[in-house]
Amino acid sequence: MEYFVTGLKMSGYPDIDRVENEDILESMFSETDDLELKRRIRRRQRDIREKRFAEYESQRQIRFQRDEDAVTARLRRAEEEKQRKMREFEEQSRLRREAAGTGDEALRQRHAAAEEEKQKKLDGYRRMGQIMSTAYNTGVNDLLRDKHKPGLEHGANRANLTAHDSGPSKAVTGFGGTSYGPKTASTSRQESLNQNALTRNPNTIKQKLLDWSKAQVDGYPNVNVTNFSTSWNDGLAFCALIHRFYPNAFDFNQLNPKNRRGNFTLAFEMAQKLADIDPLLDVEDMVSMKNPDWKSVFTYVQSFYRQFATQRQ
Repeated sequence: MEYFVTGLKMSGYPDIDRVENEDILESMFSETDDLELKRRIRRRQRDIREKRFAEYESQRQIRFQRDEDAVTARLRRAEEEKQRKMREFEEQSRLRREAAGTGDEALRQRHAAAEEEKQKKLDGYRRMGQIMSTAYNTGVNDLLRDKHKPGLEHGANRANLTAHDSGPSKAVTGFGGTSYGPKTASTSRQESLNQNALTRNPNTIKQKLLDWSKAQVDGYPNVNVTNFSTSWNDGLAFCALIHRFYPNAFDFNQLNPKNRRGNFTLAFEMAQKLADIDPLLDVEDMVSMKNPDWKSVFTYVQSFYRQFATQRQ
C-alpha cells in the first residue's frame, strides 16, 4: 500500500509522526486494516490534538494575560483618576473653607461697622434731640420776652453784619447789585405784628415765627413761605434766610430749586460758618422727604430768630 504524506509518496509503514493533518490520518485509518498502524494513527491524532490544545491554551493564556494587563491598566488608571479627583475635591473644600472663613470675617466686620454707625447715629439723634429741646424752650422764651417790646427792626441788626445800610426802608444788596428783602409794606406789617401782645399759646408763637420768616425772605425769587414743611423742601427758603443777613456770602440768583441737595448743603454750611448756627437738620433726611417734619424745621428756624431777631445794637 502506498501513502502520500506531506507530498511524499511512502510505501509500507509511513512515518506517521510527520503527519500534521488529522484529515489525512483519518483517511489512512479508514483505508488500512493494520491494527498496529491504526494504533499509531490514533496515537498520532491524540498527539496532534494535545499539541493543538496546548497551543490553544498557550494562546488563551497569552490573551488572558493581555486582557488582564488591560484590565489592570484600566483599574490603575481609574484609581489614579479617583485619587486625582479626591485631591482636587479636598483642595476645593479647603479653598471653600478658607473663603467661608474670610467671608464670615468680612461679614462680622461689616456688622461691626454697621453697629458702630448705628450707635453714632443714635448718639447724634440724642444730641440733636437735646439741642432741639433746648432750642425750642429757649425760642419760646425769646418770643415771649418780645411781647411787650417794640417791633423788631431787623435792618438795625443787619447793619452790624454787612457793610450795607439795610434799615427797614432799604433792601439788602447782594451779588451783581441784585436787591432782596421786604418792601416797605412788608416791613410795616412786621413792625405791626411785633407790636401785638403775645400769649403763651403755641399756635401764636408758631405764627409769629412764621410771619418773621416770611418777612425775611420776602422778595426772593422762587421762595414762598406759608408753612414750616413744604415751603422749605427745596432748600431755597433756608438759603434766602441766611442770604438776607449775609448778602455777599453767595449769589442767590445762581441757585436752582431742583438742586435740593446743593441748596440744603449751602444753607446749612453757611449758617454754621457765618452765624454759628448748629445744623440741626440733616441734608440727606431733607432730600429724602417731600414734606419735611414741621417741628424740626420750626426748631431750626428758631435758631435764626435767636441769632438775628433778638440782637440789638
